[in-house]
Amino acid sequence: MPVKWDSVLTRAVAHELNDRLRGERCQAYRLDAPSRAVWLFLEGTCLELALGATAGTLSLHPATEPHRDARPLNAHLLEVAPFPDERRLRFAFQRRRGQARRLDLVVEWAINRRNAVLVVAGANTVED
Repeated sequence: MPVKWDSVLTRAVAHELNDRLRGERCQAYRLDAPSRAVWLFLEGTCLELALGATAGTLSLHPATEPHRDARPLNAHLLEVAPFPDERRLRFAFQRRRGQARRLDLVVEWAINRRNAVLVVAGANTVED
C-alpha cells in the first residue's frame, strides 16, 4: 500500500533527512522513468525514492557504487527542505565545478503527481 504523504509528513521527513545527510558528497544520481525511481549515490548511503503509483516511499541503503547509467554529480548536499504547506521536498546541491553550480532536486509526493526533476537553482531551467 502506498504511503499517503501530507505536508506534516513531508516536513518531518525533510528534517530527518537534512539532519542525517546534509554535507554529504553526492557522486551521482539516477532518475529512472520506467520504474519511477530516483537514486542518490551519496558518500555514506544510497537514497532510493520510489515514486510509482503503488509506492511513494524512500529507503536508505548502504553506500554503493553508482549504477552504470547514473549521471555524475560531484556535489555536496547543502540541505533537504520542504516547500511550505506542500508535499514536495527540495534537495539542494552545490557542484564543485561547472556552469550550473547550484542544483535542486525537487520531489513531489502528491499521489497522482509523484515526480522528480533536477533544476538549475535560480534559473528555473530543467537539468534532468
